[in-house]
Order: sequence, then C-alpha cells, then structure tokens
Amino acid sequence: MDYELVSSSESLSRGPRRQPPSFMNRALRRLQRYGIAPFHALSTRQIRYIAIAIFLLVVYTVFLPGNPPSPSDTGGFVPPTPKPPPPAKGSSNKHAAPFRIQAKFKTESGAAKEIRLERQKEVKETFIHAWEGYKKHAWLHDEVLPLSGGHKDPFVGWAATLVDGLDTLYIMGLQEEFEHALKALESIDFSKPNAERVPVFETTIRYLGGLLGAYDISGGKYPILLDKADQLGELLFLSFNTPNGIPVPYYLWREGKNQKLQGESNVLIAQIGENGC
Repeated sequence: MDYELVSSSESLSRGPRRQPPSFMNRALRRLQRYGIAPFHALSTRQIRYIAIAIFLLVVYTVFLPGNPPSPSDTGGFVPPTPKPPPPAKGSSNKHAAPFRIQAKFKTESGAAKEIRLERQKEVKETFIHAWEGYKKHAWLHDEVLPLSGGHKDPFVGWAATLVDGLDTLYIMGLQEEFEHALKALESIDFSKPNAERVPVFETTIRYLGGLLGAYDISGGKYPILLDKADQLGELLFLSFNTPNGIPVPYYLWREGKNQKLQGESNVLIAQIGENGC
C-alpha cells in the first residue's frame, strides 16, 4: 500500500481536521434536502429540541401502557382483569369496598396514646376558644377581628366562619354547637348576596365546600345542609354563563341575571379547577 507523504507546512496549511457530522445533524440535513420539513427558518438548537420531542413522543406512544386491548386487536383474546384484594380482616360488611383511603396505623403504645390525647385536647380547647370569640363578637359575619373585637365581611357576608366550621364542629364532637350553628344557618339566604360582587372561587371553597363537607361527614342526617348547598349552587351556576364556559372570578349578580357574561381574559387555573369541580 502506498502512502502519500505530506510536509508539515502543507499539513498546517490545510487547517484543523473537521469532525464528521453527528447522526442527528446528518438526519436533519437529509430532511432539509428532501424538503420534508421547513427547517430553514429554525436554528440548529431549535431543530434538535424538535427532534428530541418527536423521539420522546414515539417512546411514550410505543412503550408505555395505554388503554386495554380490545378483542379485535388481540384476535378475540382479552387478558383477564385482576381481582381486587379481599375486604379487610374483621370486616362484617361483605359488600365493603376493597380499597381504603384512611391509612392503617400501627399499634399505638401507651405513651404515644397519652401524647396524642394531650395534643388532641389542646387543639380542641384552642378551637373552642376561637369559636366562642366568633360567637361573641362576629356571629353571622364572615370573620372576627381578634384584637379589636370587631368583625368584617370579605366573603359576601354569609357567615363564612360559621359555614366553613360546620364539619369541624361535628368531627370534634361539639354536637350542641353544631346544632346551634345549623339553626343560625336557616336565616342565611344564599340566593341573595350581601355584596355587589360574589368572589366565585372563595364562595365555592368556603360556603359550598363547607356545606357539602358537613353534609357528608354527618352521614346526610341534616337535609338543610344539602338544601342550602343547592340554593348556593344555583347562584354560582350563573357565573358560568360566559362565551367559553369559564366562570368569571367575580360575579356581579345584579347585572348578570339571565344574560350572557363578558368573561375575563386573566383567570387563575386554580379558580377554573375549583369552580369546575
């Protein structure tokens, strides 16, 4: 085999040796050559990002599990559906759901139980102190001002603290206070706001959530909770009367009755998600 002799000066004149193009660069050049994609207006970095995105999409579509196969896709064979786990041991209800939301705690020691009960007592006493302050200084108002002993109504004036605290009263076993709050709830008309505009997000999480949460936690034994939730839901439903179906963040209820609302260009995702639920 013959070798070509090259002097050092000639080697330097030729300049540094170029690296061969990478596989991705060669593929992109071929796409440009055949006119498959209009890459001429994009930078090399942008083209690489597009190629990576396409690669990830292919991996996601081909390799990750999707919908279960149909009989037509598998020649008439459908794999059996796995059986759910049996009910928990000691459960007397044969029709109970096999899955649990509540965690299964470990066996509690005597010392741990003593600490838990002491903390539970302090939390309950703190809540009762705050509730008594609300009853004394801000009953049927939204919030109490603890330093001045006054009150304010930033959430339409439908007694936000009362409604939002109903489920807590029931969970803590304060049955007398719970029923006293239900009696006061009868006087609240959720079809007539006490303000010009209704903050849809806050009204949904505090009032509608408070009513439905108390109805659920009490086992549906108090129909007034569901009746008031339905009354409030009818009002909130009007805030969805927009061109795109996304509720307005603040509903001007006097102006918006029985007419299309303009809608907003800037709405938080949390507002859409919460109100949509």
